Amino acid sequence: MPPSPQQQQDRQAQHRLAVLRHAEEVTGNVALTCRYYGISRTCFYKWQRRYQDEGLEGLRDRSSKPRHCPHATEADVVNKIVYLRKHYHFGPMKIKMYLKRYHDIDIACSAVYRILKRLGMNRLPASGVLLVAMPPTQVAGGGAPAACLAWLSCERAACREAGESGTTAMLICADILTGDEVFADVHPFREIPGGFEITCKHIDANPPVPGLALTAEEAETAPFRENATDDRPPMVNILVEDAGLIRLNFGTRQEYLEHARAYLQAVAAKLEKTDPDRVAPFKEGATTLVKEIAADFHNRDFYTTRSRAEDGLIASLHYDDTDLNVSYLTVFKGGLVTKSS
Repeated sequence: MPPSPQQQQDRQAQHRLAVLRHAEEVTGNVALTCRYYGISRTCFYKWQRRYQDEGLEGLRDRSSKPRHCPHATEADVVNKIVYLRKHYHFGPMKIKMYLKRYHDIDIACSAVYRILKRLGMNRLPASGVLLVAMPPTQVAGGGAPAACLAWLSCERAACREAGESGTTAMLICADILTGDEVFADVHPFREIPGGFEITCKHIDANPPVPGLALTAEEAETAPFRENATDDRPPMVNILVEDAGLIRLNFGTRQEYLEHARAYLQAVAAKLEKTDPDRVAPFKEGATTLVKEIAADFHNRDFYTTRSRAEDGLIASLHYDDTDLNVSYLTVFKGGLVTKSS
């Protein structure tokens, strides 16, 4: 059985004490003892000074970490980084964004990575990388619906034919008009008539850090979802944050229909040039989906991509009836183009 760390420390301290006694009892000369044991005289006198001040305990190894560093990351920031990594599995870039947006903390991605590496948290467990659960309609058979898997296979094959690499890692669905990212296939989704419904997970915008309370300024600037109540913490939609989607405010159902009509016409014109065979199925499915969304207009939020193009993508979002921490983003299938990441 290998010795424990405590036993190794004890042996090392006894060895250093033997070096000091060798110089005192055997050679009577520090230089000869240092040459015999292969150490420097500076090291010998350091051990001697520690032994005189602290006894045998002073001969144990000490941490090389500086006692004070003016550039060290504050403890409360480290606590927040650890909490986000442990509970939400965020990477350095997302942790940096989260701290800047919700706590006004500026920190480099490299600094976040060094902190995670120092704490042994730079690699995620293979079984816990994805936190978003698959909805019941998608888990049948142990995975995504067959139609979605077939669609992804076709899109990945198209990317390979186009010479793109990394298609087995992640596929990004972008707006066909602007090229802006809408969602990645790491988010659970299912195909519906005329489009896709992506499952969105919501997380606490200000996660409670053990032993750390929010400042008054942080509490005032914390973003609250519009339908949140006083007893419910502010929530952030992971998909909306990842893609940088921007909220649209339609005052009436008619206003939404006008914008949707302009968007669908722009997509149809684009498909006429790139893939005419998709135009007819797109129009048929989109018409059905627009009517469904318009009928539920008052229960939906609407988003567009980060470029805010006049005729850009229009996505609708509605919340789960039983869990307000889960919502579903609806996009038109014909308005998407895929690219690998």
